[in-house]
Amino acid sequence: MQTVADHWIKLGIEQGIEQGIEQGIEQGIEQGIAQGLREAVLDNLLVRFEDVPVDIMERINTVSDVERLRYLRRQAILVENLQEFTDELFSGA
Repeated sequence: MQTVADHWIKLGIEQGIEQGIEQGIEQGIEQGIAQGLREAVLDNLLVRFEDVPVDIMERINTVSDVERLRYLRRQAILVENLQEFTDELFSGA
């Protein structure tokens, strides 16, 4: 026979597991969005400027903030040259 304490412990564990799963899903979605944005930034730069130095690619791949990546995606389209983008990329570190 299950005691009241055992019931509450089991319920607490189940709720903890559910919360953990939800947080894991949210983090996975956020990471997926960030990865897609990083790829979009790099793709835009490659289409516009053909050759992108490795240090710029590596720096873009270190950015995890989704809003920053959205900004960089727009900048990759709007800047007049690669140096202007590079200045934006390294100024917002």
